[in-house]
Amino acid sequence: MNARYVDNCCCAYCRVLRESRVLKHISESENVVAFSPVKIKKEKHCGSWETLEKRIFPGYIFIYGKTEEDIREAARNAHVRLLQYSDGTCLLQGNDRLFAKWIFEHDGVMTVSKAVSCGDSVLILEGPLADLRGTVTEIDKRRRLMKVKLDVNEFSVWLSFDWATNEQGFFADNFDGESAAE
Repeated sequence: MNARYVDNCCCAYCRVLRESRVLKHISESENVVAFSPVKIKKEKHCGSWETLEKRIFPGYIFIYGKTEEDIREAARNAHVRLLQYSDGTCLLQGNDRLFAKWIFEHDGVMTVSKAVSCGDSVLILEGPLADLRGTVTEIDKRRRLMKVKLDVNEFSVWLSFDWATNEQGFFADNFDGESAAE
């Protein structure tokens, strides 16, 4: 997939639980690719942890294409409605476009993050938010979730996580910006 596709993205709506069918139909179109973003999370069932895949935005599909017309044609053929801004445009703009680019770069999948902590601070080592730092504001140990206020843009996000071991001791000593590899 060409990086140019990221510049042209629209969001479409379909019936919930029909996302897979719509994605398959859109994949038959040329010059477009589509994702219905999912998150990979771990949940405890019957005493053991299972890895599950859940839709982040049930019923929504992000369609990327070489041109806006390619996207519109794919949406028509898949019988989905493109969402539009108040001015009638459907190509995503501003933060919506940045979010769509992030989804594209992660192939529509948000994986479990791996993090290490030092006190209330956390460094995300792996996953879609890798290399970001933040402050833990809440922890749900039972569900393996933590709410982290990220240093970037000061927003909070719930993360499904696995704790990494701090065998190298780099985190406590180098939390000022040094990476583990250095």
